[in-house]
Formats: sequence, C-alpha cells, structure tokens
Amino acid sequence: MHIRRHRPALAPLTALLLTAAAAATAAPAHAAGPAPALHGPAVLALDPDRPADQGPARLQLDLGLPGGTTAQAKVTIDTAALGGAARLAAVSTSSSYATCTTTAAVVDCDVRIDGSLTRSVYLDLVPEPSAAPGTTGTVRTTAVSDGGSAALTTGVVVGGTRLTAAEVTAPAGLKPGDPWSPVLEITNHGQLTAPRLVVAFVQPVGVAFRQKYRNCEYGERAEPDPYPGPADRAVLCTVDSPVAPGETVRLDPLGLRITRDSAGASAQLLLRPAAFETGSWLRTHYRFTAGPANGPRLTTGKPPVPAPGTTPVADLADGGQSWTGLYAPVEHSADFRALGAWAPDTAAPGRGTLTVGLHNRGPASIGGGGNSGSSPVDVQVALDRRITVVAADPRCHRTPWLETDPGTALYSCEVDSWIPTGHRSAFAFTLAADPAAGLAAVVRLHNEFGEQDGHPATSMPWDHNPGNDSVTLRLDARPHGSVPPAATAPAEATAARQE
Repeated sequence: MHIRRHRPALAPLTALLLTAAAAATAAPAHAAGPAPALHGPAVLALDPDRPADQGPARLQLDLGLPGGTTAQAKVTIDTAALGGAARLAAVSTSSSYATCTTTAAVVDCDVRIDGSLTRSVYLDLVPEPSAAPGTTGTVRTTAVSDGGSAALTTGVVVGGTRLTAAEVTAPAGLKPGDPWSPVLEITNHGQLTAPRLVVAFVQPVGVAFRQKYRNCEYGERAEPDPYPGPADRAVLCTVDSPVAPGETVRLDPLGLRITRDSAGASAQLLLRPAAFETGSWLRTHYRFTAGPANGPRLTTGKPPVPAPGTTPVADLADGGQSWTGLYAPVEHSADFRALGAWAPDTAAPGRGTLTVGLHNRGPASIGGGGNSGSSPVDVQVALDRRITVVAADPRCHRTPWLETDPGTALYSCEVDSWIPTGHRSAFAFTLAADPAAGLAAVVRLHNEFGEQDGHPATSMPWDHNPGNDSVTLRLDARPHGSVPPAATAPAEATAARQE
C-alpha cells in the first residue's frame, strides 16, 4: 500500500506554534523589495531546574522575505536587557549564509535570504544562578534590508509553568450520536503561577461540541486544505483563573457529542498560560469567531480573575505550550462495496474499458491505515496474464510482491487516506482480451495492514458485510456491471461539527 501525503500531525504542528510574527515597518517608495519578516516567541521561559545534560534553553529567531525574493539583511540582537535573569552562552545559525559576531551584549549577523528559505539564528540562554523564579529580562532584535526593517521584542523569564493533563479514560460502548462529557484534570508542575489557562482543541475528528461557550473561540481553516481528511477545525478557550505551582484544577465537563459518522473520537490538546498572539500559527491557520455572549462559561470551578499584565509567563515545554491527546473508541461500522464494470469497444473488437472502484455506504467515515497518511484500503484488480493492459489509471500500479498465482497479475489502485461516508472512487483500465477465451477480472478490496496483522488480505474490521467486497466481471463481447461516477459527500456530512 502506498504512503500518501497527509495533513501534518501533532509534532510539526507544535513546532509551528513556536513562533509569533513581528510587525515590519513599511518599505520606502524606493525599496528594492519587501521588508523582511522576523519571527520568534513573545516569551521564552528558562527552567532553573533544567538538567545540565539537556543543554541550555534556545531562543530561535527566524528571518524570511515575503514573496520568495532574495536579499541581504543585517540583524542586530541586543541582550543587554537580560539583566540579572540570564546570560548569553552561545550563538549559532541554521546556514552558512548567516554569520554572526558577538561584541559585549550585542550580536550582529549578516544574513542572505534566498527565495522562500528561512534563515535562523539561535541564542543559547542560561539563567543566572542567583536569579529567582519570576526574574525577567528582554532580548531586542532588529532586521534591516534594502526593502525595510522589522523589530521583535522577546521577554525572557526565569521559571515558568509546566501544564500537563491527566489521561482521560473514555466510557466503554460509545456509539455515534452519543453524548460524551470528559473532564480534563490539569496540573501545573512549574515554578510560576499560570495567570490564565488557555486550552486549544485542534483538529477534532469524530466529535463535536454540543454547546458553545462564551469564553471560547471557534476556528475554521483559513485556507483550503490540499489533503483529503475530516474538516480541519479548532476550538480555543481562555479560562481567566490562575493555576498555582503544584495545583491541580478540573475543567467543567466538556459538552461533546460523537458525530454520526464517527469511527473514533480524537482531538489534539494544547495547554499554555498565555494567549495565542495575533501572528501565532494557530491564529494564522484558523479564522476564529467568538462564542455566543449568552452561552455558558467554561471554568475550573473558580471565578474569573483578570490576569496581571506585568510579568511575562510561558510554559517550559517546547514551543511554550504542552500538548496531549483526547481519544475515545467508538463502536462503528462502514459498508465498503467493491464496484466493477466492463464496456467492450464496439469499434475495436477485443478491446474494452474496465472500470473499478469502491463505495463507502456508511454510516462511518474511515481514515488512516497502519501508517499515518495511508489509505485504509486499496482497490485490487486480478487479471489473467493473457489479458494485456493497454493503459491504466495513474493511481493504479502493478503489485508483483502480492502475486501468488503465476497465471495472475495484480494491480492496486490507491484510494484517498480519508474515505467519508458516501464516498465513491473510480479507476479505469483499457484492456485487450480475447472475448471468446472466457477471461474475467476480479475486483476486490484489499487491506494490506489487515494482512500484516495476520488477517486475510481483505480483512476490514469495520466492514460487517464482506459479501460485497469483491466482484467478478466476464471480459466478453457484452457489457457487464456499472460504476457510478466518483463522488465525495459534502463536507457538512462528514465534518466534526461544532453543534
């Protein structure tokens, strides 16, 4: 089974959330190109208890140019205002096209930006031994090119939060349409108080919010998704109640519902003590709208308290936020039906078009296989070697490693990695076959990962109707079978809706 591109999973998502865009000054009228774009965290937390073998904390500053242009930029990083919080231990870069020198507390870098490549400068920072948790400092960065300039201020704080969520055990026997009210138990294992609790539910699949909270925002993907999959959405909630070091709080039971096409409920959870800035990846990737003003408030059982704005606070986890997963198994089924049709070419006797495919008759939408991004099933075609394949759909390939009968050739046609209820796939072959030879084509649904688990090759645990998982077509002078045009159900029918 072939691996296909898929939406980025949580690890790259968390890395992208690391940066916050800096505002660039307007380019002068005579500018040679666009102003540089400077990115970095708004706040960096330094763990005073960090083991020495893990190395120092690293401040990453990224420099790019909009539009994929090329320019030379001067970057100045002033660390004088680190004060008694931290010291600069080392400077490095991501490329030989970025070189830096350090004089006292100032780092000067010459950076060549080529096309859409991002150049990075890394500052290794070590907290001062005498700095108490809560001690703060500042790093100021400017970048100047012929097209303009950009500036970024990063707060540095000794200590931080370390927010972690306990594993949620889902009730057994959940079915599509059932309510689910998980309780998130969150503990602050850091040295500083979290002035607020920000929880992001990212890419929920098979689950929807039954109600909307007034202190939550609801995000739709800002740009069309180039990859097949469930609707890419996010829910961002801000609970204005502090969480002290060592304290454990519980969010109100979440009002969720298992969607009607769910094959399993999941969401990625990001926890942090500060808001996502305007230029952060989350606010760039999603377009958010506020929850209803008259809706209930999501709380930790404590009254809201305005967060103080004087001391910067960040989480000690990579990227300034910790993450975890929310998952619940769901009893589900989906009837996958194999499709096939033979249409002889009356103008060219001995030739014809074989169309094969798959129809997900529901009710569940099925995604993923043994490896992330793989289809859960392929459409396999078995052909007698006396049949000549004149042309084949580019998504179909010969798979000799699966062939066990020396007289039969096997082809596998790649289905999308996400197969929503109602989806139909169709693939066409042009064949040359003697209509009087009694030849046939066998179409079946092939689950390679089921085979690797020791099950038959056609094993699909979600499919409780194996009787329609294959079809045999005679390749004679008459047409046989029918395959409806390929189709995918509307997104509203398969999305993890926020009800």
